[in-house]
Order: sequence, then structure tokens, then C-alpha cells
Amino acid sequence: MTPSTAIPLWDSVKKLYSDFDIDTFRAIGGVNDRLGIWSAFDKSSRYYKALMFEFAMYLENLMIQSKKLMNF
Repeated sequence: MTPSTAIPLWDSVKKLYSDFDIDTFRAIGGVNDRLGIWSAFDKSSRYYKALMFEFAMYLENLMIQSKKLMNF
């Protein structure tokens, strides 16, 4: 895009939100993705990995506690 045909940023934002509908504001994708820093839908596995890590830490602590109880 050449500078002469480029749309100024604010004009592109106004165009994007010209058909803003409050009923679908929180829907996945669309306006919500541009306004917020997160989306309700994430294509990565970071949440899965975080849950697996926390579960592994829970199991490790459970195992340590049970060993302490057995050894008095």
C-alpha cells in the first residue's frame, strides 16, 4: 500500500466499528478482538499446558505429604 492510498489508522478503526452491535459485542472474534488484549478462543495449547503443570505439581505435593505420613 502506497502512502497516498493508505487509510489513516483512526479512519480504519471508525470504519470497523461503524456497524457495532451491543448484543454481539462479547462474541468470539470481531470487535472484541480489536478492543481487548484477549479472545475467548485461543488456538494455542498454553492453557492445557498450564493445567497439566498445576496438576503435576498437585500430585507431587500429594505424594510428598503421603510419604511424610508413612514415615512419621
